[in-house]
Amino acid sequence: MEIKNNKIWSKFKSVFVSDEVFKKNEIEANIFVSGILLITYFVTILICLLDVIGLFGIGIEVMLPILVTATVFIVPSVIVCYIFKGTQTWMKYLLMFVSIIVVANIDAQVSYAIVLIMILPPLLSCRYYSRKFTIMVAIITALVFLVSTSASVFVGWKDVNMLTLPSGTVITVTTDIEEALEEMNISLVHWLTDTLKLSYIPRLLLFAILSIACANVAESGKRMVLHQAQTLSKNARINSELSLATDIQASMLPSVFPPFPEHDEFDIYATMTPAKEVGGDFYDMFMLDENHIAVVIADVSGKGVPAALFMAIAKTLIKNHTVSGLSPEEVFTTVNNLLCESNEAGLFVTAWMGILDIARGDLVYVNAGHNPPLVRTKGGEFTYLKGRSGLVLAGMEGIAYKQAKMKLEVGDKLFLYTDGVTEATDSEDRLYGNDRLKDYLNEHTNDSVTQTLTGVKKDIDEFVGDAEQFDDITMLELEFKKCAKKKIIFKKRFEANHKEFSSFIHYLERQLEKFDCPMKPQAEISVAAEEVFVNIVNYAYDTDMGTIDINIEFVEDERRFVLSFIDRGKPFDPLKKVDPDITQSAEDRPIGGLGILMVKKTMDDLTYSFENGCNILTLTKII
Repeated sequence: MEIKNNKIWSKFKSVFVSDEVFKKNEIEANIFVSGILLITYFVTILICLLDVIGLFGIGIEVMLPILVTATVFIVPSVIVCYIFKGTQTWMKYLLMFVSIIVVANIDAQVSYAIVLIMILPPLLSCRYYSRKFTIMVAIITALVFLVSTSASVFVGWKDVNMLTLPSGTVITVTTDIEEALEEMNISLVHWLTDTLKLSYIPRLLLFAILSIACANVAESGKRMVLHQAQTLSKNARINSELSLATDIQASMLPSVFPPFPEHDEFDIYATMTPAKEVGGDFYDMFMLDENHIAVVIADVSGKGVPAALFMAIAKTLIKNHTVSGLSPEEVFTTVNNLLCESNEAGLFVTAWMGILDIARGDLVYVNAGHNPPLVRTKGGEFTYLKGRSGLVLAGMEGIAYKQAKMKLEVGDKLFLYTDGVTEATDSEDRLYGNDRLKDYLNEHTNDSVTQTLTGVKKDIDEFVGDAEQFDDITMLELEFKKCAKKKIIFKKRFEANHKEFSSFIHYLERQLEKFDCPMKPQAEISVAAEEVFVNIVNYAYDTDMGTIDINIEFVEDERRFVLSFIDRGKPFDPLKKVDPDITQSAEDRPIGGLGILMVKKTMDDLTYSFENGCNILTLTKII
């Protein structure tokens, strides 16, 4: 029994409680209903004025009660609604109550002349998009409609057409209809019965049909609102995911410039403006070692999420295989085969990659169906880099790509771009074009790389005007500013124990031989390295589980040999130890310190630092 009562209460409660998704609609409906009631009020005033001047024959005694009722109920309700801006839940019940009272009063006063005035409340209530609420308003209206019809018999107009009289009956009225009926022994009960039968019931049937239509309109509106809410929610989720995808894609592209502040041999800048939330273009730049920088620019066919996913795969494959030591032609050949393996969507990538030796200016590059870069050499003008292009990546498996070479001098510039630049289209379907791009670059040859890319984008925007961007716009420019000092770096890890000593000395001597190191500096380096290695083995670690990392750097132009020892043992700065007085006799001099003094004397520079939990001792020798 309790469960049944709970269900009944739940159904009853659902009439008065609006879902959150309808809250905005309910506020709008409150304002809408208030507006209709206000219009009804002003129309009532207008009819009264026209009736006073004799345009209508309703009579002031009829219109005055209607006007008073409208004033008493409509005006305060509308004022309250606009004060609260329709935000209160109870307002719809107030407004429906007002509309029912007003139309009921009109029906009681004017009676049969206003045939369907009572349909107004259900018609207004369906704007709230609640079938239950509309049905509830219709039922209450029908009941009030019954009261108003009955009241009209007693206090309103009396229509003789609503009486069932014998055919041929003649009514002579000398005073009023009510007295004439009393003289004919026709009671008010008889009149009421006939009025309900001939006036109320026919109108009630028509009212019921229209109320059902209103309820269906409300249900249809509810489905519409729910569908819109679901669509908005889905779109919001999609937009959120696209926004996240945009952030992920942006994070995959280098965005901090200059990207390699420790290298002043070149200046580089790049931008990517997607046509949609996510794009298929990408660029990349990364150092392969101290002397080589790789630059990549590419354009995936298609737009949106599929192109972005393919872009991420292609970018990752190109970088990973380049870093692994493959040449540009080997990278594109390998990546092309990998992209062809699972390319059910039929996407492809146009790409250009170059590796610049910043010590010599040698540029090795490969082109897979991409737009030819522009190069400014020897202080001249920008020209398109001529050369045969290979097939696009992911176009056909088994393609062997061929690389080409050129020399960049100090001051030369390399400008890379995607077809979104040259194929930018204005409202008259004219292309920005290769010539306009080249002319702009040649007019701004002294601009920095940042100024160049910003300027080209601004020039494209001015050319395109209000036309929609239909393709990603990606650009990269590199300026070769000076030759780097040629560095050769080797790294190797040894266990911190005496068994590794001979392996370390052999490794060190082998590297010194590669650099054609003369015998004297080679001997000095070996003795100093032996002293440092043994000291780390003996004193850095409490167990035999430690390691020693050896970094060797050789700067060719300066013939500078740099040897670094890195251990994770106890912090110890040997340079703080006071040098022993070698003028004293061995008996008078404290034990220790001669080894590090010897290292200081034979090396050109000696530095110590403690970073990230590591002791770092660096020996420098000009050979």
